[in-house]
Amino acid sequence: MVVAIAGGRTMAAAARAMVPCATGVMVVPARGGMTTNIQTQANMVAGELAHRMNAEYRLIHLPEGMSIAALKEMVKLPDIRETIELMRGAAIVVMGIGRADVMAKRRGMSMSQEETLLTLGAVGESLGDFFNIDGQTVYRTPSVSAELHTMRPDCRIVAAACGLDKGEAILAAVRHRPPDTLILDESAARSVLDHL
Repeated sequence: MVVAIAGGRTMAAAARAMVPCATGVMVVPARGGMTTNIQTQANMVAGELAHRMNAEYRLIHLPEGMSIAALKEMVKLPDIRETIELMRGAAIVVMGIGRADVMAKRRGMSMSQEETLLTLGAVGESLGDFFNIDGQTVYRTPSVSAELHTMRPDCRIVAAACGLDKGEAILAAVRHRPPDTLILDESAARSVLDHL
């Protein structure tokens, strides 16, 4: 079984909470690295999850934010291609949900890109895609996680989010791609109810 996990604080906390499981599990990151805290990057989170589960893992040494042309060339490298194939074949994808404005800053987007997101009505982000409140993708960053759009049809999606300020972001992401499992803390759940 292959498990793909994204980065972020919530994913890092989930990885630290995991316990050993059955053998035969491979963990891969669901995205490349960002310039923010290394402890919450997908590679580190995938490694931690694998360590806690006593699972195998493969990392992907590819930064987020590359141009589409550069990304297309990099994914031709054998090690990266093999990890992407594992990601595409994941049985479970675990991902966080973020606010569009916060994630734009975390990704180091320019002011003009941030203004574009605002103009397009982006309120939520997950795996490099930005959504409006209706769940429509309004902006997509060049990202290895785009490969998850070709994942196997029986893949299970687990989404998680925490915090009172995430109501709109959660609604946007869930309307875009309803997860099989949605995990929220109480403040996030109350925020979603308030927005509904």
